[in-house]
Amino acid sequence: MSKIYYTANKEWIRLSDNKATVGLGGSAVTGDVVYIELPAVGLTVQKGQVCATVESTKAVREVHAPVSGVISDVNEHVYDEPEIVSKQQAWLFIVDYEGDAETSEWKNGKED
Repeated sequence: MSKIYYTANKEWIRLSDNKATVGLGGSAVTGDVVYIELPAVGLTVQKGQVCATVESTKAVREVHAPVSGVISDVNEHVYDEPEIVSKQQAWLFIVDYEGDAETSEWKNGKED
């Protein structure tokens, strides 16, 4: 079972089996998405580090690592269909981490 959390930056995080799947909430991106930059698989990241960038016709959104760890996967489908980032709230990247994730600063979401 996994649990979803939301940050103040409108990022969502699904925690399951020491993996943090990260995406942006629908209201986080305004306008049409025109450019996406995702982190490289294997990249070691620190909690709070900017890992991805989503640029729309109205703004640029930075997406942060919710935990320290290693990028284990990226959603390459967003390059072909960037509109799914805002319309379907698609995931962007997954961070594998060790230990417990510090969730006190995130809003609780639902379990799935």
